[in-house]
Amino acid sequence: MNGTLINNGMALVPNAAGTSIDLNSKENTAASHAARLEVNLAGVPFTRTLVVSPVGTALQNGIALLAGVAGTTGASATNPYLVRIEPGLYDLGSQTLKQPAFVDIEGSGTGVTKIIAAVAPAVNIAAGSELRHVSVESTQGMAILVLGRLLHVSARASGGSSNTAIEGLGSESMMETSAVAFGPGTVNRAITISGNTSLTNVIADSSGSTSTGRAIDIAGTGTPRLFNVIAHVSGTGTQQVQAIALQGTMSATLESVTAIAENGGGAGKGTVAVYIAEGVHHISNSKLSVTGAEVRWGVQADSKANVWVENSQLTTAGSSYAVSVNGTGTIVQVGNSRMEGGAFLYNGGVVSCVAVYNAVLTFFTNTCP
Repeated sequence: MNGTLINNGMALVPNAAGTSIDLNSKENTAASHAARLEVNLAGVPFTRTLVVSPVGTALQNGIALLAGVAGTTGASATNPYLVRIEPGLYDLGSQTLKQPAFVDIEGSGTGVTKIIAAVAPAVNIAAGSELRHVSVESTQGMAILVLGRLLHVSARASGGSSNTAIEGLGSESMMETSAVAFGPGTVNRAITISGNTSLTNVIADSSGSTSTGRAIDIAGTGTPRLFNVIAHVSGTGTQQVQAIALQGTMSATLESVTAIAENGGGAGKGTVAVYIAEGVHHISNSKLSVTGAEVRWGVQADSKANVWVENSQLTTAGSSYAVSVNGTGTIVQVGNSRMEGGAFLYNGGVVSCVAVYNAVLTFFTNTCP
């Protein structure tokens, strides 16, 4: 019997036209026996999945992508759509790819499916939708504006008066995602979020700003959560640089976070790993590091801030301070952590330490280094 033997005399036997496969057995070969299973290889058209393929130049591919997403009319919570993008370069020119609600867009991997645009944002994602397995780059200041979700996405932004790789004001979640903002923008932010957004396994990098650089900027209210996040910001000695900035009345949780700020300063500006304007926040199992020639703080807390730091490392250089507080009512509590540089009180505030040690492993039971 022609075909592929699979087990105990069973075989897959194609028909003459190659459009179907019969599953036959020895007992099935008699003319009086019909095939037990037939699989139609001609396929059935997808009902809610659209496939976008490269059709020519990068600009032609971009037009095809815009058309494909526009074809998902009628998407809803009970009628969701999926747009699959084949490997290729998709240039949107000066158009934004608008991802509707309840339409997921899935590339073939961040290394092989790339969307570029000379507009801000390059991709605009509605709530209830997810973008995944794709890279996005804007040369006009913003790669992605998202209210929905990101998974396995790479975003880069440059060329604007200010640059933000991902803006997620009220977005749902970002996982396995990297964001880079670079170039001579006044304010460069790799990621800015608000609300209850969660970041998991995320890398954020900001560089090249002429005034303010932040890797992750969080504002507003809510309970944002950062887990296993790397935030890096670098300047050239004259900028204010903050790896993570918490600038609202939210209650943020930072767990297993690495925040690195380098080479900011000048004219009273500083280099800060985590800046906290107000709100109640918890930092644990994290590494906060600052380097540079100017003012440097591991944690800088302003008035109305209440902060717990546990099981963490605050690494500074030179005459830096591990913790700086400013304003009556500001409270920072550090426990079971490494502190290099001690605490600095400006215009009131409280810093309390329990079971901490400094760079030479001197232990402090209930005082700060």
